[in-house]
Amino acid sequence: FSQLRTAIARGVSLGGAGGVCHDNILGSWPLIQQFGRSVQGRKLLSDAFRLCAPLDTERDVEDLIVWLQDPWFYLAEGNFPYPSSYISSAVGAGNYELPAWPLQTACGKGLDMDWGIGIQGSKSDVRFVVSVDVNAGKGDGNDNDDESWDLDVDWDTVTPVLDTQAGGKWNDGSHSPTGSQEGLEELESTVVQLFESLRDAVGIWYNITNELQCYDIRTEDITTTTTLTNTKLQSSATRKDVKR
Repeated sequence: FSQLRTAIARGVSLGGAGGVCHDNILGSWPLIQQFGRSVQGRKLLSDAFRLCAPLDTERDVEDLIVWLQDPWFYLAEGNFPYPSSYISSAVGAGNYELPAWPLQTACGKGLDMDWGIGIQGSKSDVRFVVSVDVNAGKGDGNDNDDESWDLDVDWDTVTPVLDTQAGGKWNDGSHSPTGSQEGLEELESTVVQLFESLRDAVGIWYNITNELQCYDIRTEDITTTTTLTNTKLQSSATRKDVKR
């Protein structure tokens, strides 16, 4: 995780991308994990990431997170100021060129926008709180702490920050958000747009051919569908147990 964070931070700082993109990426992982704890949340994730098969279990959600994290190392290694197939031809989909500054291109898919993601704590120690402020970026002056959903991150452990007060909170029993209907709709709208931006960003790597209509993140029987062509080639370089 630390190496991933460093690679992203180093890469997005080159060519003009800033900290907003970095924090949106960093904040996505615990949000995906949290939403993946409920059936409704897994459906939201499956739709937002345009998956060929729905996420049925929390293990599927873990696989999704790994799948989403993998491309950033390669985009950082191939982050040249000109189009290049150097990385993609070695461990990717083949002799297809990544765009110039691929990390910045990925950020430009919407990860450079203010989705209300705040991170407080130590990023280097991977101990921080991720907050989603659904009123951020609206310019209406309605910065209400009750409309903020917080997650405490301690390495790979994600814990909802519970509050018995009204407003945007997490439900301890179902791991689902609770609060006003308006607040829930705004939260869902915000995270879906964030997740869609992340999907389009990793598409710089996984959909380099621009031919995929959906993504199949399965790591078994990967020869059964052509939608896994890009994933198969990339995953074989990083997972020893994946069958070709």
